[in-house]
Amino acid sequence: WHEAGILPLGRRLTDDPRCSFIEADFYSEEGLARLAKSLTGDGIFALWSNDPPDQAFVARLATQFPSARAEEVLFHNPLLEEDCVQTVYLGITG
Repeated sequence: WHEAGILPLGRRLTDDPRCSFIEADFYSEEGLARLAKSLTGDGIFALWSNDPPDQAFVARLATQFPSARAEEVLFHNPLLEEDCVQTVYLGITG
């Protein structure tokens, strides 16, 4: 979606050399380990989810990142004409 420019800022993010999109199994410790090793400096992994926070996933994230958390995001969805709550997972290396 980012590479195709479907999402807002999608092309802008893919064209930014600081951003990388890695196909990995984000839900396993092995996939998260590969992802964490690919980040440089104070790298940040962020994953948007349509679902409520999953504490089991946050725990797996914490096995690979010194700082790991899930943040709920409340926003008005104009397509659905209602407020929605989704989740952004963050894994921070530094």
